[in-house]
Amino acid sequence: MGACYSVALNLTIADEKACVETLCNKIKNDSEKVNYNLELAEKLGLSTDNLADLICIFFGGCKPSSRPRFFEDNRIEYYSDFDASYGWESVMYDAFTLIAPFLKNGSKISVYPDEGYWNLIVENGKCK
Repeated sequence: MGACYSVALNLTIADEKACVETLCNKIKNDSEKVNYNLELAEKLGLSTDNLADLICIFFGGCKPSSRPRFFEDNRIEYYSDFDASYGWESVMYDAFTLIAPFLKNGSKISVYPDEGYWNLIVENGKCK
């Protein structure tokens, strides 16, 4: 049994390479305790070498049908509904706070779990 999540990301990227490296390091560091479903991700055509796929892995339950939209001004919009373990909420929270220093002010995540919601907004490289 798990939880249902709806996630909305509105990001403006300051350093895409640093975001990718940071999220890849999180996967490596958490490999003993977190199942990122990388085998499923690979079967679905997702990899860990680009930001679009990492967004799907961290914030979308590996759903390739829900893809981030990239804009010319380094903005990314992403919306996804998916099922995951109850602990996945903390994985998303940690991932967003880790990449916050590489996002521009106003970047935001909104997460709607089974009950309630939370959001974080980046200001000066930190989450509020």
